[in-house]
Amino acid sequence: MAMPVMNGWRFRQEQLRDASLAEIPVIVCTVDALAEEKAREMGAAGWLRKPLDPERLREAVARHCRSGRAPS
Repeated sequence: MAMPVMNGWRFRQEQLRDASLAEIPVIVCTVDALAEEKAREMGAAGWLRKPLDPERLREAVARHCRSGRAPS
């Protein structure tokens, strides 16, 4: 959740304040031991532990794409 300018938790707070962005699903990617709990608290669509498995990331994104399919 470390990013330049603001961390991921702050990003999610800001995203939820903007009605035009609030419905965009967020998948938390972190090494935080409490990732699942924190992702649930922030209303994230899901979470993945780093290091990321590319296939699990693709599957997680596919679940939340409007078409329901991952890009080829």
